Amino acid sequence: MAGQPCSVVRVGVFDVANKKTVWLDTDVKRDQYLTNVTWHPSGETVVVAHVNRAQNRCEVVEYDAASGKRLRLLFVESDHEWVEPEHGPIWLPDGSGDFLWVSYRNGHRHFWHYRGDGRLVSQVTKGAFDMQSFVRFSPDKQGFYWETSGRP
Repeated sequence: MAGQPCSVVRVGVFDVANKKTVWLDTDVKRDQYLTNVTWHPSGETVVVAHVNRAQNRCEVVEYDAASGKRLRLLFVESDHEWVEPEHGPIWLPDGSGDFLWVSYRNGHRHFWHYRGDGRLVSQVTKGAFDMQSFVRFSPDKQGFYWETSGRP
């Protein structure tokens, strides 16, 4: 509720074999939203988007799934008004660890290509339209299909 402190939120990984939960080291004392929790295709790491209370800064962080330790900050996205990470990373099917990220950073919701270590490669979709959703990769894995609310 407005004016009240935020709930303390944690992200845990439950191991069905040993029935134990490992909590990610997300700094529970920090006033933040944790969103878009996404498994890396290797199954060894988890990526989490940390959004500050003002919702104008998003840190995309990778964690070790077995220990919960923070491995690295992949990238930061910020805006003077707001950021809205609605989708987690979409891992490219080539096994490279590269991913697509959806962002409004240029005024429209588009796909951006990142290396697995968080380095920006390029903007993938461009134009005065908003991407609505990722559908799937093409059968040859050289492209992908998406839905839009406008005309690309």
